[in-house]
Amino acid sequence: MRRPAVIAAHEIATLLRDAATSSEGLGLALDAILAATGTTSGTVHVLPPGESVMRLVASRGVPPVVLERVQLVPVGKGMAGVAVEQLRPITTCNLQQDDAGGVIRPGAKATGAQGAVAVPLLHDGRAVGALGVATQQAREFTAAEVDELLAVGRVLAEALTARGADGPGAPPTVSVHVPTPLRERCGGAAELSVPASSVRAALAELERRHPELHRSVCDETGAVRRHINLFVNTAHVRDRGGLDAPLAAGDVLMILPAVSGG
Repeated sequence: MRRPAVIAAHEIATLLRDAATSSEGLGLALDAILAATGTTSGTVHVLPPGESVMRLVASRGVPPVVLERVQLVPVGKGMAGVAVEQLRPITTCNLQQDDAGGVIRPGAKATGAQGAVAVPLLHDGRAVGALGVATQQAREFTAAEVDELLAVGRVLAEALTARGADGPGAPPTVSVHVPTPLRERCGGAAELSVPASSVRAALAELERRHPELHRSVCDETGAVRRHINLFVNTAHVRDRGGLDAPLAAGDVLMILPAVSGG
């Protein structure tokens, strides 16, 4: 018989308190949550103060192809984003049928999961992130189970807030060099600073902060336009793994329009 999630709350608080880093603690906490709730996969996203896009900081049992899609989750999008926006749990007994009112994103179905719950991590009436758990079978979570997950979410939120600057898996800050012809699309800035752990994440930040600039760099599918070249420091992104090329603190992502003519 699985233990009720409320029993795991004290364990989770201890794991987060004693972990070397918040990221490590969240991973261990997620293991405990899955074991306590009888679920098979889960994610924890955090929402930095003043921002509207959550970042994935811990996951278990999520296919790699799906992980790429959930690295960044805008508030109001998908189960986790809606849970944060509305400050309430979002549940479904079958992800594949989307019985959660149309909030399930296409990527979520690719997990193969069915029963799922997303709850906001609430601290002082504000959401600081989201916890999501799921099973491979259809499952209708009871009101008591959802309340227990909300309580666990509050434990996570309190522990994350207490750790402060330790910041759970905060991405590195990188610079984006904007060429002269495109600077009018971002208020005239020649260089922008964004938090991003990959080129793809940096482009996502540009889309959120400077949509007009992003439209000049990427097409409607998210692909880099043919006349645009992207470099990380001095290396073309295609030589570093494409859009999934990792970024480190201090890296410079250069946007360079192709030069025409002979």
